[in-house]
Amino acid sequence: MLQSPAEGSRVRFSLIISVLKSYEIVQRQCNHLASIIPADCELIVLDDGSDPPLKMSNRRPAKFSIVYTRNTAPWTQPIARNLGARLARGAYLFFTDIDHIVSREAAQAVYNFSNSRMMFPRQFAVLNESGQIVRNSEILRTAGWSEEQEQHLAARGAIHQNTFAIRRDLFLEGMQGGYDEALCAGGRYGGDDVEFNHRYAGLVASEHAEPDVLGPSIFVYPDPASNKQFHNLSRATNLP
Repeated sequence: MLQSPAEGSRVRFSLIISVLKSYEIVQRQCNHLASIIPADCELIVLDDGSDPPLKMSNRRPAKFSIVYTRNTAPWTQPIARNLGARLARGAYLFFTDIDHIVSREAAQAVYNFSNSRMMFPRQFAVLNESGQIVRNSEILRTAGWSEEQEQHLAARGAIHQNTFAIRRDLFLEGMQGGYDEALCAGGRYGGDDVEFNHRYAGLVASEHAEPDVLGPSIFVYPDPASNKQFHNLSRATNLP
């Protein structure tokens, strides 16, 4: 069953998140996003086979939908993202993960964006029950943060490939429908982001897309794997 976003004026961007279970975090994300997403933007949550299924949040952006994919393959995030892109009505697609937190500044930057793709540096934070961003060091430590992890993030480079905004027409046409879904067949993360970014670099090299623009910071949970509020998107038995 698809609950479609409310009909209305032109949608500037569609924020797309795929999720498996993680019920409490979905509620916190909805609480947070309801306060930062403009009224002419939409949030699409792809429930990739949660049991029981996700339900509509009490507090959410004005344009909000849950898409029940009913997909039970071992690894399906690329498939879910492609589906979300096809259903989206926004001029831009804003992809992110359930353990990433979109800042108000990042949402505003995408709202005003007119180039091909925007990427975002990351900092550590969590969402409290009300959906407010918290960066208190004591609370971050309970979520798995450490100074070593901060140094590791800086050493790797702060950008995460899974959160980005891209023109919808470029994703669906220039990127030939988005992610390569065949990479999901093996039951584990199969380099789908790597392959996607390799093709995107080809578009930039051939001048069919503009170079990436660096946007404002977003936030990321320090260690979602150790937090019982999260569920790994993979159903494969050989993954955590």
